[in-house]
Amino acid sequence: MTMGLDTIAYKEYSNGEHIEADSAWFEGTEELSRGILGSDLSWIRGKVYSHLIEQISGISLYQESISNDGVNKIATALRELNADPIRYRDIVFTYNHNKRELKALEKWFTIAAERGCYLHGWW
Repeated sequence: MTMGLDTIAYKEYSNGEHIEADSAWFEGTEELSRGILGSDLSWIRGKVYSHLIEQISGISLYQESISNDGVNKIATALRELNADPIRYRDIVFTYNHNKRELKALEKWFTIAAERGCYLHGWW
């Protein structure tokens, strides 16, 4: 059994604290499964997406920290997945995520990448 995981986008580290990304940046991704702070769009339920993300990008969400470079690699992998109908069909069948959800996931990671965010895993 896989343990729970929330994945949080942070915009900076200042005065010994991680500063969360602005929730408003992630508007349009409400369809994604959310973490413990379900109303904060800068949090996603990483456990729900971890196998998919690792398969397509080679990056595990089960890490304490993922650099912005890693976030960019995940965003690119999701963009490529959503652009490839054959691969996309196989992933949807395997992981049971619908097209809107995968597009929202791509959008979430793209926003995080473009805004310079890094990710933190919390389990």
